[in-house]
Amino acid sequence: MERFRLRCTCFSVLLAALGPLDPSLAQTTKGIPLRPPLTSGTVQDNTYQNDSLGLQFTPPPGLRLSAPQLKGKPGTLPLLVTVAAWSLVNGGAVFYADDLGYYPEGRRSTRAYVERVIRTQKEQGLDLVEGETEGHLGGVTFTRIDFHQTLSYEAVLVKACDAYAFVFIFAASDVQSADKLIGETTVKLDLKKSGCGGANPETPQKK
Repeated sequence: MERFRLRCTCFSVLLAALGPLDPSLAQTTKGIPLRPPLTSGTVQDNTYQNDSLGLQFTPPPGLRLSAPQLKGKPGTLPLLVTVAAWSLVNGGAVFYADDLGYYPEGRRSTRAYVERVIRTQKEQGLDLVEGETEGHLGGVTFTRIDFHQTLSYEAVLVKACDAYAFVFIFAASDVQSADKLIGETTVKLDLKKSGCGGANPETPQKK
């Protein structure tokens, strides 16, 4: 149980660390399509819905969603919305969407975001497991990167779409348990609203 409390703290550290150290890097929204303002979304019957993202997210059975949080403010970086579902026994599933409009154009790709996640998680003492693979949620292909440390395992699914980076984090005791959490998670993505309908040439091939 203690390890999942620890991972909850580490997720907070990850979200705080994802922004660049130099605020001057957030210079332009050039190349980002117009979209509705980012909202926190709502939780009802243990399903998270956010119309500004075109997303519905239902965690695996046994995990209970907490209230979503909108972090940051327009014009600053990071600006994101996050929601988490935890169990003291079964681990946890965390979703967040990061507004790419305040990142330089060269840092808006799935590849760039994956590199930042890897760097941040390594700084928190997690070890990278092999290379990148594919993960699938809501009919969309994500880049999957796995990490582990003593008594815990973490699978991170990343997809940079037109306006937002969509990130799902699954924490468990081992890879089989993490895979089970992913398999029991239901995600519905409106491909137009989410901006995730286009092909992503950077997504790795399934191993």
